[in-house]
Order: sequence, then C-alpha cells, then structure tokens
Amino acid sequence: MVINIIDGPGFFERGTQDDPLRDNAMIFETIQECVKREITKLHIFCFCIAVSNGIITEDIKTIELFKEYFGGQIDSNSCLLVTTSENLNEERRAKIKQDIWEDTKFSCYKHFFKQGIYFTGAIELSMIEDEHRTLITNIDSRRKSILDRINRTFAEREHNQIASHCVKRDINILLLGPTNSGKTTLQNVLGDPRHQPAAFSFKYAQPKEPNLTEYKLTRFTLRIIEIPGCMLKYENDLWEINIRCYEMFKITDFHAVFFCISMSHGISTNEINLFSRVTDHLFGHCRANHLCLVITRCESMSANSRNRVLEEIKNDINLEDVRLKVGKRIYFTGALDPDHLSEANEEPLLKQFDTVYEYRKILLDLIDEKSKGEQFSIPKPSPTSPTPAILPETKPTEKRSR
Repeated sequence: MVINIIDGPGFFERGTQDDPLRDNAMIFETIQECVKREITKLHIFCFCIAVSNGIITEDIKTIELFKEYFGGQIDSNSCLLVTTSENLNEERRAKIKQDIWEDTKFSCYKHFFKQGIYFTGAIELSMIEDEHRTLITNIDSRRKSILDRINRTFAEREHNQIASHCVKRDINILLLGPTNSGKTTLQNVLGDPRHQPAAFSFKYAQPKEPNLTEYKLTRFTLRIIEIPGCMLKYENDLWEINIRCYEMFKITDFHAVFFCISMSHGISTNEINLFSRVTDHLFGHCRANHLCLVITRCESMSANSRNRVLEEIKNDINLEDVRLKVGKRIYFTGALDPDHLSEANEEPLLKQFDTVYEYRKILLDLIDEKSKGEQFSIPKPSPTSPTPAILPETKPTEKRSR
C-alpha cells in the first residue's frame, strides 16, 4: 500500500497584523495543484492539534475555511488527530475526548469529525537514553514515597540558605507571554519547585484579567503580576496592560520582566512578532535591561540540549530583535511532569526535580540581583490612554513557601 500525504502549512500565520506570513488562498491553490499532479482522490482529512497547545482560535477558523472550500462532503472524511500524546494513558485520552466534546466553543464541530478522534505521538528520546522501565505494583504508595523524598531534599536545600539571607524585601515581577506559554506554572514554581501542575486540558477557557500572586520566600516576598495571553493579541490595545497594573494593583514599578516561550512548540513567527510588539510598547527605544526570555517546559532537557537551543537562538536570523533586547538573559524553567506523577515514575521525577530546583535557584539569584538595582517603570495611564473598563476589586493571592 502506498500512502500519499499532503502536509499543509499552518493557516492564519502572519508576521504582523497587516502582514500575513502566508495567504490562505495560496495554500489552497498549492493543495489543489498537488491533487491535480499526483493524487486523484483525497481519502481522509486529518486536522492536527498538539496536546501541549490545546485548541486555539486559528484551529476553529481553519475548520470553517476547509468546510467553505471543499463543501459539506468533507465532514464524512475528516478526523481530529491529537499529537504529542505519547505519555497519555487511556484515562487521560478519554478525558481529553470528553473535554473536546464538552467545550462550549468547540462542541458544535462534533459532527464535522465523523471519522472520530485519534491520538499519536513518538518515542521520547529521554526514555530511550535512560532505559527506565519500572514495574509499579502500587502507584499511590510509590508516588507518595517519591514526593516524600522530594520534600526531604527540598527542606535540606532550603535550610542551608536560611542563615545567609535576613533582609526581607518586596520584589515585583511582570510575567508576559502568549497563551499556553507556561506563565502560570512558572510563577507557581518560583513559589515552590515541588509544584505539581494539573494535567493538560483542552478546554478553551483562558483567564481574561491579570492576576497578582504573592510568595513569601526565605529571601524576599515575590509579587508577580501575570498578564493573560489574550491581552497581547493584535486586536487589543497594549495600553490595557498599563491600565490594569495601575488600576487593579497600584503597581507600575518592576524589578524584572519575564517573557515566556514554550519549548514544546518552539518560537513561531507569530510569537517573535508578538515579543517585538509587546517589548516595543513597554521599553520603546530604551535598553531593556530588565527584560528576560524564559523558555518553559524544559524539565527533561539535558545541558547539551539547552546549549543547542542557545546556539540556535544565537544564529537564527529571525530572532535578531530577541537577541538585541535580551542579550544573554535567556533562562530555562519547567515543572514536575503530571504524566510521570500519574504513573509514579521515580527516576525521571527525581531528575526533573533536581533540574527544576536548579532552574528556580538561577532565576531567584537573578531576581535577587535585579532587586538591588533600579526598578523599571511602565508609564502610568494618562488622559490620552484608552478608557479602562470597570474593574472588580482585586486582592493578591498569597502563597507561602515552606
């Protein structure tokens, strides 16, 4: 059997709001040309979405575009293919299917995928290298044993730092990045490296307002304002960031600004342009000395892999603006893998904790250093700024790290 596959590029990709990276009509013309030259019939349409990204607005627009272009008959030949699912057990796959069909924005497309939902993935390189195949007889007790060991390690390491840090300070951090870039997980890990993220869900709901969270650590109190990805979209006025920070939290001075990019799907053209747009708004032509790039979901990454990523960033001509603004201020972070936690995989979890703890220590040392210098001030709202919406009374969520 010979399988002919037309691998189409992503639809709705763009460089800036008025500068599409590719024209959707041109993509369809190219697909049609492939059909004319080599293929007489398309047997199935596979719409791919990654577990790490979830369902985004562009996915829904693409479905509508295909229905319009190919007509109603496409429904009977379409399936939804969920990629990067190699670590999902049967229960998680069933839960994702349920999330998809119950999602308010996506459930109306259930009839479109008449061939069903399927999962795919690839063998993890770390699984091959480590060759860990543990037979688990009692997952609950094994997981508890692993977490107890992590807790003891954390307590020992934190105890060694208590004596050397006595002065308490409040430090403000501004957290930015696209939707699903790992911002919330990063702020939780800064508070406690033992943080256990929830298993990834495909549900469409995303936070619409900034959130202020406080972490009372040994060295200082971290006050982190997380800006939701939806506020950074091209159709939104970035002045809303300034307005929300001032009106909701009365905070306009920051010791550091972290821009998050997820390692799971790399740095796309959209994210590069979003980075440039947001940082131009905040820093203008000033030197962005307080700006750092934080690459998330790197809990299983080796030192060689991190060096390779840094080298790629250094040499990629598309990342010139990123390099100019962050310089060498590129950092990594991650969190304990929820799928490894679910299966109580001891060796990878202990390795991940060591890696995550070291990432956190590097970031906290950076924050400590930044706190001793001048703060970065975002402009306060002025009479010419957009009129803010009526905002609810908001109090910071306080979390304490043991």
